[in-house]
Amino acid sequence: MRAETEKNAQTAENTVEEVVCDEFEDGSAEKDDTNQDNHRRHYLYFGNSDIWYSSGYTVSRRHPAMSGFTVGYNGWGNAPFSLSPDTSTLELNGCSFNLTLYLLPVTLYNLNSTVIVSSAVGFKWRSFKFTDKSKILTEGEHGVEYSPFTDNGKKNKLKMTYLTVPLRLDLYPNDNWHFVAGVEGNMRLCSKVKAKSYDDGKFKKKDDYYINPLSCNVILGINYCGFGIMASKDITPLFKDGKGPEVYPYTVGVSFDFSYIGAGFNIRN
Repeated sequence: MRAETEKNAQTAENTVEEVVCDEFEDGSAEKDDTNQDNHRRHYLYFGNSDIWYSSGYTVSRRHPAMSGFTVGYNGWGNAPFSLSPDTSTLELNGCSFNLTLYLLPVTLYNLNSTVIVSSAVGFKWRSFKFTDKSKILTEGEHGVEYSPFTDNGKKNKLKMTYLTVPLRLDLYPNDNWHFVAGVEGNMRLCSKVKAKSYDDGKFKKKDDYYINPLSCNVILGINYCGFGIMASKDITPLFKDGKGPEVYPYTVGVSFDFSYIGAGFNIRN
């Protein structure tokens, strides 16, 4: 009687496997499973083992998109919401870029997955490449100065690294689109000037350069399925008051959200 019961149970199990799996010619099988969290997983079966890989989110795409990065072009403004350059001394040559990496996202408020307020911890790298390669930015006694460097300059740029903490509002009209607005607080960790000439002359120096140690910028963006267009504008000047040109950096670029790609594996025997 017991042997017959075990045989029937084994038969039922085989029947279930035949329903949910499509056998491949190589003996493996695949099935598509959507769990309670709406993560779509595909399973590959090889004998007594299985490997899963995730194809992303379905309904659960409405989440704070704070784990990712933005990259864009840097420019100068002469007022918090103006994009007009303030000075020709710091004219940029079009190869100035910004990279911001966001980590450790935290949800602060969630209204039916339609309105989400979130924060994170991130790092921001700014690079301003100057058109004038004959003079370099230096820290004078009373403010920033421009010292002669070479008549055959190859590159001349100012680089900064920040620790950034954003406070962001995400609005989700549907599962794919969402709009972003917020502010970021930045703490400068490092700043340096790098210059190089075609005559193999080099200059590299870390210094404060009278750059504000703390700054704040606003962010706006639109995102579709993890890819977006982002813009940010500083509402605090780059240099300390009276120590340098009154310029307000801005960035226009693209963003990518890591949360839209769920990937992983689990080998189970």
